[in-house]
Amino acid sequence: MPRSKPKKETLEFEGKTIEQATEYACKHFSLPKEDLEIEVLNKGFSGIFGLGGRKAKIRAVPNATKQASDINKPAPAAATTGPGKDGLNPIEESDQTAKMPVTPLQPREAPPHIEEARRLTDELLAKMGLDCNAEIRNEGDGLDIEITGQDVSIAIGHEGKTLEAIGYIVNRVLTKQFEDAKTVLIDAGNFHPNRENYLAKLAHSKAEQARKTGKSVVLNPMSPKERRLVHLALKNLTGIRTASTGTGTMRRVIIIPARRTGKTSSQRTDRKSE
Repeated sequence: MPRSKPKKETLEFEGKTIEQATEYACKHFSLPKEDLEIEVLNKGFSGIFGLGGRKAKIRAVPNATKQASDINKPAPAAATTGPGKDGLNPIEESDQTAKMPVTPLQPREAPPHIEEARRLTDELLAKMGLDCNAEIRNEGDGLDIEITGQDVSIAIGHEGKTLEAIGYIVNRVLTKQFEDAKTVLIDAGNFHPNRENYLAKLAHSKAEQARKTGKSVVLNPMSPKERRLVHLALKNLTGIRTASTGTGTMRRVIIIPARRTGKTSSQRTDRKSE
């Protein structure tokens, strides 16, 4: 009686790239790439900064030579459950696995949206041609992204504008991929805490100037986040109040001494909430 052919455990795997999907297949089967028959179903593409991308997909199965050698090997004594009706050791576990949809797990220490933020930041840095890498760091009770490398100063940019743009793009992509993703802070060279300290000192210095001269002081244009920091730094300072003036990217903080009364039309400030 001819021996029945062993069933092939054919599964599909997805990844950011063909290489990553292949890596998942190798881990699942506990086999090197050379011992797998791999069919590319979709090469995938990353889109622009991760927007509109599509995952790569492959179909993988242990090659016939590898399967035959595995079947001819005697099973370990502890794992043997006895021969089947056809005289072969049963491979029920792999057969059952083949019938179930399998999603390969990626070894991650961070939540998926944090790992994706790191990957997107790395992708942006590479597209910018910078010699930098993105790493996940513990910050307080959460996880943030830290940019390290030789071109950190370029990644930060003038007054942090480049770093701000990187953070904006990465977080916009995350909101499209993860419904409950929280904003991820992306830092480089400890820029954010240093900038906060600088703004606090600047705010107090300019407030003292306004108080001594009795004239309002208008700061340079700032982002909404930085304007809030200035407002908060001077919130409880006696004899000083703050407001915002201007529109769009030219919006800035104005520091006003309390004894100043009356305003001309050219000195009116827009006090809308930040």
